[in-house]
Amino acid sequence: MKNAYLFETRGIQRFLFATGKLKDMLEGSELIDYICADNGLLDEALSSLKLMDKVTSPRKAGGVFYLVFDELADAKRFQSTWRLLMSQWLPSVEQVDVVSQASSAKEAINNGIKQLAQQRNIISVALPNASPITERSPRTGQAVVRREVHGKRGTESLDLSTSILRSFQRPAKSQSLTERFLYGFSERAEHDINNQKVHFPNNFESDAKASKKFPLGRRKLVGLIHADGNGLGEILRLLNEACQDASDEVYIDLYRTFSEGITKATIEATNQAANDTLVSNITDDNVIPARPLVLGGDDLSVIVRADIAIEFTRAFLQAFKQTSQAELAQLKQKFIDNGLTTSANKLPAYLTACAGIVYMKSSQPFYQAYEVAEGLCKQAKMFSRNHKQSVADSDASIIPSSLAFYKIGDSLIEEVDMMVENSMTVTTDHEVYHLSAAAYMVDDIQQPEEGAQVASLNQLEEINDLLVNSAINPRALREIATLMYLNIDQAQHVFKRWVQYSKRSDEQLKNVSRAEQREVKQINVFLQKLAQVIGELESDLPFSKVKPSSTDIAHKLEYQSVIADLLTLMTIAEERTTYQSSDQNPKDDEGV
Repeated sequence: MKNAYLFETRGIQRFLFATGKLKDMLEGSELIDYICADNGLLDEALSSLKLMDKVTSPRKAGGVFYLVFDELADAKRFQSTWRLLMSQWLPSVEQVDVVSQASSAKEAINNGIKQLAQQRNIISVALPNASPITERSPRTGQAVVRREVHGKRGTESLDLSTSILRSFQRPAKSQSLTERFLYGFSERAEHDINNQKVHFPNNFESDAKASKKFPLGRRKLVGLIHADGNGLGEILRLLNEACQDASDEVYIDLYRTFSEGITKATIEATNQAANDTLVSNITDDNVIPARPLVLGGDDLSVIVRADIAIEFTRAFLQAFKQTSQAELAQLKQKFIDNGLTTSANKLPAYLTACAGIVYMKSSQPFYQAYEVAEGLCKQAKMFSRNHKQSVADSDASIIPSSLAFYKIGDSLIEEVDMMVENSMTVTTDHEVYHLSAAAYMVDDIQQPEEGAQVASLNQLEEINDLLVNSAINPRALREIATLMYLNIDQAQHVFKRWVQYSKRSDEQLKNVSRAEQREVKQINVFLQKLAQVIGELESDLPFSKVKPSSTDIAHKLEYQSVIADLLTLMTIAEERTTYQSSDQNPKDDEGV
């Protein structure tokens, strides 16, 4: 008999963003990361119980691990110890675990996964439980266990979880999250990158030390990125099918190779993206304009300076395609070595990932924004999966990479579907107008036979560069985007007037300035490029009619544009300008 112990942490985001302080997010990230890290908490616990030689681990990453024991007593003993340890280590983080017994390791793990799904529905009690007269932390609402003195700024009341993470110091033998995020740098000892001493920021406040302050533009915007791999479930199903008659040793070896390979591919892709996009943007105070939050398995979550968020995300998604190819090649060879050649040939050549980016002010609630980033990532994954199904391409077995982004304008943060419906969609009795694309492909791809034309990120950025670096006044686009919600007839009037302005004859242009002549030409180029992205433009609005399909909303006519996304990118582009002091108050964004 084989005995599997399965454990996973849940609600990590609520724990990371509970206080809203960047330094707490960072320590919380290290605390979570330390659970499954090499020479981390799990390894220490197994060593202390003298179980390292009695256990195998097919999966260990991101606060989730599976252990397989030969003896049920060992599994039960570890479970009792681990529960006690985690109750003191992460008291406010939801945790689920099960011990499953079966005749094989594969069956024990599969049964345990089903039991975990049931365990997630059981509400756990958060300790210590606050009574009516208990003082509560003003930031988290949890029971206060101690007060932290901040000199002249007074004291701060801390709950148990915040108190633990504030006092956490990662042991030197365990590689930190930032060390894996960017090789060659450690916060515990400065290292040279391109002959520069660099630091990771840990403070959003304007009065923070220059070497620790997160670099912000005049609008104080950051990009909160969440990326997740595609197609991992299909590979796991293939692995289970291939190992139906395989030994436990083969199953565990293949599972571990896959799990460790994905983690390695994610870390290496992150490193490539960080070196390609972040190191070159080090501030004058030698601060890296980013801070990682989650890096493990196929997940990446990171806060990046707003104007380089897309650049970093694209670099990561493209690098992940390459790094996963090398890891899957090793997995395929393991299949072949174990006589599973037929299954090996079914493995994809590489994996892809999708991402969601939330642009937000550093003062806005990160917990809610993170949910939006996850929602955008899911939206991009669905967009890519739907595209894969809509094209008849021999290479379409692999889900393409895409990303979705959204700029939060209000303090009230809603779910992604609701935000898109309220701020990116205009619905009338007979028409539906989409001001934003659901997602953008990272690479150029084949267009679907039906439905809306699919745009690539390169196409969108090309149009944005034209708007930012030309003589075109974007006021008309802002007016149209705003008027779509107020009066579509007026929006049509503004667009028609703009088009007429751009269609003046050479004879008419002789009597205007050269600047105006350039603007007219550039408006025409802009309209041509916009049509290349979304399809043939309507005569009265910068929208393209979506080809009818079975997904039409109540059989209404659907129109697609990307003007809201262009306005977002134009706003973000301004963050690349000189970083100004916090006492300057920028004007509120116009339009959408």
